[in-house]
Amino acid sequence: MPGKKSQEEKQLIVMLEGFPVDEKKRDEWIAKLEENGLTEELAEEIRGALSNLSQDEVDAVKRTRYLIRLNEIVRRWRLSRQMGKFTKRGR
Repeated sequence: MPGKKSQEEKQLIVMLEGFPVDEKKRDEWIAKLEENGLTEELAEEIRGALSNLSQDEVDAVKRTRYLIRLNEIVRRWRLSRQMGKFTKRGR
């Protein structure tokens, strides 16, 4: 259970609130973020759900924008996590 949410996790929660997916699934993802923080498995689950949205739910341009934004957030999250490991080891 993370003590403090990272900036990326906060941004992902805000982004999830605007996703055109099932409300139950969205709430489940937000609950996982609140409990455990962002994980690789959760990021892949969200990415898969976005990739599988039909044309009825969202047009291709919006889906692409959501995927790009998700990739940016996950990339920054990974970088900050790796930098945290580097600084803990000392110089």
